[in-house]
Amino acid sequence: MFIDNKYKLWHDNIIANKKNRILSGYKEKHHILPRCLGGNNSKDNLVELTAREHFMVHMLLCKFTVGQAKMKMSYAFHAMCTFKNPERYNKINSRLVDKIRSNFKFTERKGIKLTAEHKRKISKANKGLKRTKETKSKMSKYRTGLKLSESTKQKIANSLLGEKSFWFGRSHKQSTKDKMSKKAKGRQNALGMKHTDNAKKRMSESKLGNKHTLGMICINKDGKTKMINQIKLQDYLNMGFAKGKIRRTQEQLRRIA
Repeated sequence: MFIDNKYKLWHDNIIANKKNRILSGYKEKHHILPRCLGGNNSKDNLVELTAREHFMVHMLLCKFTVGQAKMKMSYAFHAMCTFKNPERYNKINSRLVDKIRSNFKFTERKGIKLTAEHKRKISKANKGLKRTKETKSKMSKYRTGLKLSESTKQKIANSLLGEKSFWFGRSHKQSTKDKMSKKAKGRQNALGMKHTDNAKKRMSESKLGNKHTLGMICINKDGKTKMINQIKLQDYLNMGFAKGKIRRTQEQLRRIA
């Protein structure tokens, strides 16, 4: 698969010199033993290179491989050194690769904010999109066992507080309420059941310092209860709301069910 010549020596020297280097700015990951030749994604088989170095390494790979391996490396290098368009192939060299990839769409997008128009186009493109069972299975498999860091959890929690919540100020349509009511009728799971004193104590302790409801209070109107930020209490009182939560008896709960 490989032959020992000056090109292999140059290739190995580049990899050895760049293996323990820390690159800043634009960089590309290179498989020391290409995946099409049996390489994997392990840390030992990866090295960070500049776009120019990556281009040169793939050029050298074509010069010390033989047989099927040479054909694969030639195909990979051809894909790297040409941009295809409907009219022609635009051949590029290593310096042009470095310039284009560092300044074109390969540039890192960290910190770049999407415009409202861009977000609208993305939303429109994804509406009605249906994933296959195979895709859903892959997504589920990928997320199984995935643990979020505490900082990520906190960011998610903060993004759903109060007015930031996607459900803030919204309510179900009457047709949806009717469907939910019909589905819940006859449900006996917790009908007539009460929490034990020990369970109530544990629930109370678990809610102490709960940041999700910190600074929020209950108000009610027309037999319905909702939670709002305390600073907006007066505005809701002016709209006819009353302070407090509606308490229902077990008999009322049975009639609702």
